[in-house]
Amino acid sequence: MAKATIIITFDPGTDIESAFKEAIRLATVLNVWCEFIFNGVICLADESGTVDKGVKEYKRALESKRDLKMALAN
Repeated sequence: MAKATIIITFDPGTDIESAFKEAIRLATVLNVWCEFIFNGVICLADESGTVDKGVKEYKRALESKRDLKMALAN
């Protein structure tokens, strides 16, 4: 079965750990993928994701020389 993706936003001042924690919580409750952009990095999370994995991938993406930067929390 296909899974929907919702786009979420966070208030200025939100840290990346809190953003991934809330995205994973919403993904679990709603059974969806959550997508958000944080400092130019496209971040994705689902119910199987972890905050540690998301933050690690986010930091790796920030250091990347690629034009398209993505971080996946699962």
